[in-house]
Amino acid sequence: YPLRRQRQMCIRDRVLTDHGLAAAIQELADTLTIPITVDDKLSHELPSEIETNLYFCIAELLTNIGKHSHASQASIVLSERSDGTVTVTVRDNGKGGAGTNRHKTSGLDGIRDRLAALDGELILDSPLGGPTQARLIVPNPKDLNYDNN
Repeated sequence: YPLRRQRQMCIRDRVLTDHGLAAAIQELADTLTIPITVDDKLSHELPSEIETNLYFCIAELLTNIGKHSHASQASIVLSERSDGTVTVTVRDNGKGGAGTNRHKTSGLDGIRDRLAALDGELILDSPLGGPTQARLIVPNPKDLNYDNN
């Protein structure tokens, strides 16, 4: 099992490297048992550090949807605001309540930590009864002084 998981991560990393964030997220979404749409509205490729961090944040959110939400569908929208801020919106039609049963170290904390390293934030709206919407917000990569790849 650990070898299989490691191999899967290498494949996913390769898709991310070769084809970008949207393709890697679509591949990940295709492994879940519910339909998940991925809408890529980004006008350009992101720096690799931002793409990698967003990929793992989205992967954690998809894991949470699969494990806890009881959703029958979900969507992911990759977009940017006019000021260049990158926004990823992950929605599901599940039972909500994400973040209410906090464990010592939750996946949501890991997402917050990853985003904080990019001066970003997680905005979570998940009322009991659903639906859940998570927004990952990262400042304009140009403002963070990243070189692309």
